[in-house]
Amino acid sequence: MGIAILSGVIASLDSAQTQSDEALPGRAIPDSLSELDSSFPSRFLVTCTRDPTARKLRNLFQDLGHLGQSVEIIKNSNVEAVKRADVILLWYAYLFQS
Repeated sequence: MGIAILSGVIASLDSAQTQSDEALPGRAIPDSLSELDSSFPSRFLVTCTRDPTARKLRNLFQDLGHLGQSVEIIKNSNVEAVKRADVILLWYAYLFQS
């Protein structure tokens, strides 16, 4: 679920950046939306617990372009990620057997 949420956020920001680029023909264009408005996120922290998951996430987000490359994968250190974050989205999958 976290992958879907972050991928959607990145796609939305990327779309807004593209629209911004098209709206300002002939003008100097900032590298990112965060240069236009500091309320837009410019980096993302993702936590996981396993090396294979970290590799999968790196590959996935690297393929999402400029903003995807701003995703930092932090393994086994939720506390570090929380200390560095401005906004925190939690996802916990509770699985049970009936």
